[in-house]
Amino acid sequence: MQDKAPDILITNYSMLNIMLIRSVENDIFEQTKQWLEQDRQHHIFHLVIDELHTYRGTPGTEVGYLLRALLNRIGLEPDSPQLRIIATNASIENDEESLDYLEQFFGRDRNTFSILPGEQQNFPTPEHQPNPLEPYKETFAQIDNILNQSQNNDEDAVIEEAATTLANTLHLPNVDAPPR
Repeated sequence: MQDKAPDILITNYSMLNIMLIRSVENDIFEQTKQWLEQDRQHHIFHLVIDELHTYRGTPGTEVGYLLRALLNRIGLEPDSPQLRIIATNASIENDEESLDYLEQFFGRDRNTFSILPGEQQNFPTPEHQPNPLEPYKETFAQIDNILNQSQNNDEDAVIEEAATTLANTLHLPNVDAPPR
């Protein structure tokens, strides 16, 4: 990834911040910048932000500036026609307050945003499926008891006793505990 910039980069703001600081990541941003410069009409950079509503207040300001630093690093302005922003958010409405927020967060004119409302879906509750571990509930309780009462015992002996309890329940042959 550091040698050949990825077509898709999935990250979070903490790692993005680190990547923008570390020199070892320079080629990622430089290659992306060169790719954008090669064809200003057809090469489009897509920025996808999930759960946009979590970036409010001071943390939102910091992430907004981080995104501006990213765009600057790859040679784009927030209002660049080569930039497409897709954001998911359950609380954005097509109103002045939401448009103010989008404009401030992304540094783009409010008229460039299209808010596509979602529709709440009601899905049927799945039929209750039996828990496949239910038959082993008692065994897990026994193992938990073995582990909780073993503070002063030999650790290897405790692990072996817990493994033997599970093996017996599953009708498996007893296997020697692996060496540590």
